[in-house]
Amino acid sequence: MNSKTMLASSLVLAFTSFPALAVFNGSETVKEDYQNHFVRFVAKGNEGVQHKNCGGVLVGGKYLLTAHHCADGSYIPDLVIYQGINRNNPDETYVREAEVVHSRTHEAGFEWNNYSSKLFNNEIWPRYESSFEGSVGDYNSAAYWLDIFERMPVYLESRPDSEKNSPAFNRHNDSDFAMLVLNEPIPHHGGAILSPLVDLDTGERFLNPGEPFTFYGWGTTAYGGASGPAAATLMQAEFELYREYPLTQARDGNYGGLRGPLCSAESDGCRFSAAAKVDFIGIDTGLGVPGVGSGDSGSPVIAGDYYYGSLFGADNDPTGDAWIASVSSIGWMMPTIARAIDDVIYPSDMGIALERGNDETHEVSIPIQNFTDTVMVLDPVEVTGGFEPEYFEPEDGGEGIEITYEDFVFVDQDCAGLLEPNQGCMVKLLLNRNQFVEFNQTIEAQIDLGIDGVEALPFTVRVLLSFCEANPQDPSCMDFCDLNPWHDDCIDQCILDPWSPECLCETLPSHPDCTGDKPQVPGDGDNGDNDDNGDSGAGGSQGGSSSGGSVSFGLIGLFGLLLFRRFRLVN
Repeated sequence: MNSKTMLASSLVLAFTSFPALAVFNGSETVKEDYQNHFVRFVAKGNEGVQHKNCGGVLVGGKYLLTAHHCADGSYIPDLVIYQGINRNNPDETYVREAEVVHSRTHEAGFEWNNYSSKLFNNEIWPRYESSFEGSVGDYNSAAYWLDIFERMPVYLESRPDSEKNSPAFNRHNDSDFAMLVLNEPIPHHGGAILSPLVDLDTGERFLNPGEPFTFYGWGTTAYGGASGPAAATLMQAEFELYREYPLTQARDGNYGGLRGPLCSAESDGCRFSAAAKVDFIGIDTGLGVPGVGSGDSGSPVIAGDYYYGSLFGADNDPTGDAWIASVSSIGWMMPTIARAIDDVIYPSDMGIALERGNDETHEVSIPIQNFTDTVMVLDPVEVTGGFEPEYFEPEDGGEGIEITYEDFVFVDQDCAGLLEPNQGCMVKLLLNRNQFVEFNQTIEAQIDLGIDGVEALPFTVRVLLSFCEANPQDPSCMDFCDLNPWHDDCIDQCILDPWSPECLCETLPSHPDCTGDKPQVPGDGDNGDNDDNGDSGAGGSQGGSSSGGSVSFGLIGLFGLLLFRRFRLVN
């Protein structure tokens, strides 16, 4: 399977006894690469004593897949969950409560035994038969392991209830996986299909060495994962599977250590050792060999459309020039996950968010996964509403374009047909496939996923506020005069001198020079009517001027007389 993988999430520095991880020798993530089912969150671990910062992935709205050491035991108080690439300014923040589904249960013991049996019988023993010769009493022989697989279910069932119900007695392997069941869904557009790394019945590998994926993390960027400041922006780097899984479950018996040589035809002896963790290693793309450091536990490994597990930790010392990161694989836990969900799941907020004015083509992926115990029959997907076809005629008089509904959104791939238990399928929509549409306002449509009993759901194309629309008071969004209102070039001159000629009408709008009205001219016995004689007209004009002057001088005289009388009265 040649697919690009995303190991994604977002985490801050975790003060725990386990290493929480992030990226060094990486680069900052751009907003266009971020998908909001990748989250970072803060929870209390160690029975509520310490705050832990971890990453995870949302599926089905209310299921958060992460690392178990981020949620120690079964105690989970309120979670604070963040979406977005900016640590200090997240896109969204949610407060939730959760219950923990983890691997340390009685039922998981049967599932691990069944998984280990398939690993040995289908993958390891057939390749290296000569290395597993011997009787039941010979440690590591095929007979020894077959006897273990047969007797383990009997032993598990014979235990007292106190042991069956205690996580301390159900540590079947080294898994650090946990699923947090939230008390209320969190909106997210996309997601991934949960999958094992290998199909142990058919031998099909879904992820191989040499197939790169992108790792996203929030923690320290100090080289080698050393303590240091956490990244303010989500970081990313390229990684790949370290060695072929599940062949890593058998190593050359002449060498010790987890990273020892794998079995081969030349090995004198092979040792089978099943583990729930798999290893990944950084790929140098020019910035140095990347690795993970403090701040990113629980981040998901997502290859193409599929989620394979969550990040646990990393080696304290490098192997060669690189630091190996360990991920808890979920393949063996699929039955446990299915029991906890027991439903068909899909994203809780289907659609996409775009910047205003965007006119590009976008693929929208919608995972559907059947976690019931019955086979489902899905009908074709249909999107309706929210957009009206129109005919566009260019201003230059060229040939017009008919914009259809399928130009707005086109179902490129649906899930019509049978969906077996635990099986998933990815619906793929092409938005604006011919780039005829420019998105300047939110469009609210509906999508029918073809699931029996599930009505049409909202499908929304949201137009995001620009930075300045969301932050109008930010200095970068204000012009010079907003920041310097009293500067000479910015201040209103009429505030400084309201009686200046250019400001008169603003100060006194009823002034005759502003209303356009002529002053009334008193008549000379003919009600103000002038005859047709030009001199008479001129005389009338002069009379008006004289009368106005007389009135003015009269007022001045009256004012002087009043002052004179007041002076006499006072004295």
